[in-house]
Amino acid sequence: MPGQRPRTHRADAITNYVAQAVTHGQRRHPGVEIPVPGPRFADRVSFILALTPPWTRRMART
Repeated sequence: MPGQRPRTHRADAITNYVAQAVTHGQRRHPGVEIPVPGPRFADRVSFILALTPPWTRRMART
């Protein structure tokens, strides 16, 4: 689409993780309208957001 920026690896990782967590939550608790995330959900999201992909790191010049 014109004017739309490409999604970053981090955005794809968050989207995929949240979708997977919601799917698992719906399977665990089918009667709940909004699924409860699994244990350590916030920790995992924080880790994904903090992770810097190796191809974006700058190498120090020696």
